[in-house]
Amino acid sequence: MYFIVAVGIFVLALIAIALYYNRRSQKSSEKNWERLLKRLTAVDRSSIAEVALDIIDESGASVRKDDASAFSNQSRLMGSWSAA
Repeated sequence: MYFIVAVGIFVLALIAIALYYNRRSQKSSEKNWERLLKRLTAVDRSSIAEVALDIIDESGASVRKDDASAFSNQSRLMGSWSAA
């Protein structure tokens, strides 16, 4: 009889631990998702098009300028984004 009670308590303890870590994992993933959404910034499509036109002309041929000119607007495109 004691053996069955001990096994029952052990199984209940395992279930309780599993529920605890499952809830903890869900809360953590929700926080990570919210943190990711806060880091999103708006994209200025006209700036991207301007940079693309610096690299490739309208016929599709690559424009050979110095490499710095193609990426001169990088700080304006990136806005307030910073590498984490």
